[in-house]
Amino acid sequence: MKNSHLILFFSVIALLACLTSCQKDDTSNPPLPDELPPITQTGEQTFGCLLNGEVWVPKHYSNSIVNPPVVLQASWDRWNGDIFSIIAYHRRKDDSSINETMAIYTFPDFIGDTAYFEYNETGRRVTYYYTPYKNGPFNVYRSIATNRSWVYLSRFDTINRIASGTFSIDLLNIEDNQDTISIREGRFDVRF
Repeated sequence: MKNSHLILFFSVIALLACLTSCQKDDTSNPPLPDELPPITQTGEQTFGCLLNGEVWVPKHYSNSIVNPPVVLQASWDRWNGDIFSIIAYHRRKDDSSINETMAIYTFPDFIGDTAYFEYNETGRRVTYYYTPYKNGPFNVYRSIATNRSWVYLSRFDTINRIASGTFSIDLLNIEDNQDTISIREGRFDVRF
């Protein structure tokens, strides 16, 4: 009886070891870290742009398997103003270094058409937070109402919960009107 329990125990351990060691055959080629993700409309959970000419993609350097960090999230609040939002996080390797957050708020009323951002608290807007070091003061940038600040929703699928599009934004530091940021070639393909 004891032997059968030991055999069963070791069989289960061997089976679990085999199952967890299997490698997924992934033939897709994810973009390199310094490249923008491709423009897609299939819910690939991608986001990227050129921030002052430099590639900016969500990322977080964490080794946590138990509680991996969220770097990209999207939601649609159809009950409270019909606002669609995307929040992307960019955390550096070192805990004491730069942290960035980009938040885009828009309405799904301009699908297949260009919608321009506004400079106010409740409308279509973008906010970018930049913290030079952990727990330090941060700079807040808001979208400027110009012809270069727009979002184009190419897909907003409420059944499959996929939103895709492109964007371009001029941002202004809310405390220093000489401090501006330009975002170009922005793209997203997210599930909400």
